[in-house]
Formats: sequence, C-alpha cells, structure tokens
Amino acid sequence: EVALVLGYQDDNSVLGHTETFQQEVRFSDFDVMLYQGKTLYLNVTAINLAGSSAWAVSDGMLVDLTPPVVTDVREHKPEDINVTACVRDPDCSLGSRVDSDVQLDQQQVVVSWLVYDPETEIRSVTVSVLATDSLDVVEQFAVPATQTKAIVSAPLLNGVQYCITIQAQNAAGLIGVGESDGFIADFTAPIISSFVLATNLGTAS
Repeated sequence: EVALVLGYQDDNSVLGHTETFQQEVRFSDFDVMLYQGKTLYLNVTAINLAGSSAWAVSDGMLVDLTPPVVTDVREHKPEDINVTACVRDPDCSLGSRVDSDVQLDQQQVVVSWLVYDPETEIRSVTVSVLATDSLDVVEQFAVPATQTKAIVSAPLLNGVQYCITIQAQNAAGLIGVGESDGFIADFTAPIISSFVLATNLGTAS
C-alpha cells in the first residue's frame, strides 16, 4: 500500500491524502487549494505485506499563479545602443530621456525593457514590432531570457506609428506582456512652402 500526503511545509498543513497502488496520481485526486508563492511537498509512505515501511518526500513544487511582469519598454535611436544602460542606472545623467518618440533610421530601432517574476524564472522572451493602426506584426523574434535590450531590424515606413511589445513566459507557462508608448517613423525633412521677410521699408515675400 502507498499513502500519499500533500501539504505545505511551512505550516505543516495536510491538503490531501490518498491511498493507492498506482505509481502516478493527479492533483485532482487531492482536494487541494493552491496558494500563490507557497511550496507544495508530497510525502510518500509505502508499506509492504510484511508491515515494513519506507518514507520519502519530494523536493517541493513552488506554486506560481501569476504571469511575469514586463515593464519599462522603451525605444531608442540606433546610435544609443551603447548608452541604453543609462535607463537602468539611476546615477546616469541620461536617465529616462533616452526614450525616443521619433525614429529617423529606416531599418533599425533599439528597444530595452525590464522583466521580473518573484516566484519562478523567466524561460523565454519575444520581441515584436507592430504597426499601431493595423496591428500588423512587422518583425518578431526571440531573445535570451536574461536579455534586456535588442537591436530590431525592421522595414519601417515613413509616417507610420509603431509600438514594441515584449512577451515573457515563466517556468509555470504563464505569459506576461508589456508595450512601449510607441514611436513614429519620420525620414523626411520639414518642407518650407513660404516665408515672409519683414524689413523697416516694408514686407517682402
């Protein structure tokens, strides 16, 4: 006979108990209430026909019911690739002013972000560039889970508004999404259609 006891170690609570001859059981076999941030342990006691017993406990399973938090998604000009760390450094004089709302480069934009999850590790991060009006995905790619900035190569169109989304997935399979405040691609200089020159003798145009 095998007796299984499921509980939280920190308060010695017993959340479920079942007896079985199977080698596998489901959580549905226990009437268990999961609590965010707590660690579940499974105690296994096996007893043979002679009455001898053996006992073992699992290494624990952390309960994570919340997705990662993605924040501070910002765009930067390509020439700022070496200084975007200033966004993360409170002592850096550039500070949050590095964020750019207008992009002059037709092919590249630099993006930075922050991702954290207090319970479980980040397993994957995906960067996407979207056209704001149509929500068409212009570019999308995965980066290492620990990475916090990237150079995005995408064919930007003049006058189009874009935004960057960062999608992060944690070890529990939950997904968090963060979005930048957007930028507009502007590759053209201003047009001076007319001007007025004022003099003391009159006005010429």
